Amino acid sequence: MMYYFNEKEGSPFHSAGPSFAQASQLSFFQMPYIQARYTPRRADTVLFAREGTTKRFTRSLRGQLWYLRLKQVLALRGERCCHIRFVKDDPIRIPYTEIAEHRAVVFFPAIGHSKLTIHELRTMGMPTLFPSRSMIYRVEELTMDAEYPYSQSFDGCDVEEGNSTPMRQLAPWMFATCGWRRTAYFMQWSSFYRYPYALNFESIPHLLHLLATLQLPKLWALSMSMRRLNERLRADEVTFWGN
Repeated sequence: MMYYFNEKEGSPFHSAGPSFAQASQLSFFQMPYIQARYTPRRADTVLFAREGTTKRFTRSLRGQLWYLRLKQVLALRGERCCHIRFVKDDPIRIPYTEIAEHRAVVFFPAIGHSKLTIHELRTMGMPTLFPSRSMIYRVEELTMDAEYPYSQSFDGCDVEEGNSTPMRQLAPWMFATCGWRRTAYFMQWSSFYRYPYALNFESIPHLLHLLATLQLPKLWALSMSMRRLNERLRADEVTFWGN
């Protein structure tokens, strides 16, 4: 199932609209292989998660410059709230039990959809800082190439580049979306921006401000709200499939 959420009125995470609604599309994102839950024993450390297996943005020139600038800003401001641990710099894969011990996670993917990490963090109840839509739009435009499965060349949009033959055929009642409309379409369906409780940042200074001002009690409260969300998701899917 595909969900839209809004917290109850009076909550600091409340926004207008129905509290719990769903559309008829399946989402098997309960992540049963993850047993770890948020227990911030490493409360002085924030984990900066890697974008994904392909590392399109991380390995690009722009990505390397972005991370370099972020580390420079961190060095200049000092560690007023916490130390930042970059997963991309770790020589070995960090287990889920260790991830759950960090104060919070910053997740900066190269695209606004098609990543399981956000569901894993939600399952663990990890407070997550995530780039805003406008920021992801810009990064995705720089990293998406014709070889990527969700690129517009797969639907025959790149006529000017000689890629007019689509690599997949749409249903007769569907039409291909190209350009910014395509990005907007996938972004709106992405659970990245439909799940509640993710804290969005617009820039590096905004990210650093959030890290400096978010206190541990508020992060704990955020994690408990995420756990209640998981319980609702699980119960609703059991009811759905039970019928």
